[in-house]
Amino acid sequence: MALLNSEARISIVFHLFWMVSLLEIAAEFFQQQTIIYGTKPLLLPLLAYCYFLKASSINKGYLVALLFNWLANMAFIFPSSNFLFFATLCFIVFRIIIVFEIWKFEFSRGIRLKPVLMGSAPFLFLFLSVIHLVYTDVIEYELYMLIAQALVMALLGGIAFGAYFLIHDNASKFLFMSALCFALNLFVLGVKLYYLNIDYLKPFSMIFFLLGHVFLCKYMVLTSDILMKKSAVKDIYYKK
Repeated sequence: MALLNSEARISIVFHLFWMVSLLEIAAEFFQQQTIIYGTKPLLLPLLAYCYFLKASSINKGYLVALLFNWLANMAFIFPSSNFLFFATLCFIVFRIIIVFEIWKFEFSRGIRLKPVLMGSAPFLFLFLSVIHLVYTDVIEYELYMLIAQALVMALLGGIAFGAYFLIHDNASKFLFMSALCFALNLFVLGVKLYYLNIDYLKPFSMIFFLLGHVFLCKYMVLTSDILMKKSAVKDIYYKK
């Protein structure tokens, strides 16, 4: 692969990511645990490599967040309650880091707290609806973790909503689609784990999960391009 140019490597890795994704979704649908063990660990590393190849500058916080999400995915493979607790904790850390990195960038572009709070309302309503459905079936610490996830995801949705309507460039569009897919993933997964144990909900959850990550990766690549352009403009200005 070292002999290939950058665009060819990106194309190969991205197509490989989608092939592995389709295998994983099919394995979830047909409950083929062996295939899940072989495909799920590859998904986020492949996406991280795509980002590494395509981004103008590397956001280390994003890569650290992907690591926590990868650990959560590994823990979710096993049905034990201890692994479920660890997975949920890693998901919360992943989302907190992502919200922090996104907020830093969007704040620099003029997004402030008022539109974020307004945009958070529909996302918070969605997550609180799930919690209302399941709160009688979860133990106390799980309820607190669900509330924490709901607040962090509502904040992510609010930032995405504000950026989409106030800036409305390609980066904000990808961020909004990512936040929406992650919200639907959390909604479906919450219903699957705590309310309706229907098999086909898991592959649907995985579809939203993967789309959310693809859109987020595209957003992070675009933010790196925007930051590089700003840096270049500053260099020209100061040289003058």
